[in-house]
Amino acid sequence: MQGLLLRQRKYAAYYLVEGDLLKPFPRVSEALKLQKEADALTKAKMKVKRPAIKAGSALLKVDPLFSVKGGKIYVDKQRNAYNASTQFTDISTGINKYYNLQVIQTNTTFHFFTRWGRLGADDKVTNDYRQYSHGQSLKSAIQAFESKFFGLTGIAFADRFDSSQQPGRYAIVELDGYLHDETDESENKTDMNKDATTAADLPVKREKREQDADASDNERKKKKVKNQPSSSVK
Repeated sequence: MQGLLLRQRKYAAYYLVEGDLLKPFPRVSEALKLQKEADALTKAKMKVKRPAIKAGSALLKVDPLFSVKGGKIYVDKQRNAYNASTQFTDISTGINKYYNLQVIQTNTTFHFFTRWGRLGADDKVTNDYRQYSHGQSLKSAIQAFESKFFGLTGIAFADRFDSSQQPGRYAIVELDGYLHDETDESENKTDMNKDATTAADLPVKREKREQDADASDNERKKKKVKNQPSSSVK
């Protein structure tokens, strides 16, 4: 009988905590509007032109377990390379896992390739791969790639450069390839060389200043001696 009474507000009020237990659900129209805005932002990010990709870099490397010859990583017009590597560390067990995804093109056929396992292990129990042919449907292959990427990381593929690791999800491992990476490194090396050159010049400049100061002191001493009156001997 008491359980039935607790269903009534006046009896249940004593047991309730302050505040709302559940936030009200948004209206369907509002939810659709937010989803539409998010989709538009994602499309806008995917239209951003990426830097050129270096030939032979890790970003363009097809997994060696891919079974069809002549495969290439698909890169769209904005230079988005559909090749991703993720890792997850289980703190409780100390096990490091990885999951790699690729959209690979062979002639007019598109494949979605996945490979996963434990880092440092080479057995087939914990390490395996799958490849799925999507025929000539590039859209289908990309959808499979982006869906799996989001499921692993909790991040949209378009946001991969702007987001940090989500709690309990795989971390994104950035693959080398975009030329801006090398530009940043060369700029850092140039700055380091400038600093080293400046530091090396400091002793030389200090020594030159000391020499100039000594020369000035000598000149002043000579002038002082010359201007002093000569004493007569009695």
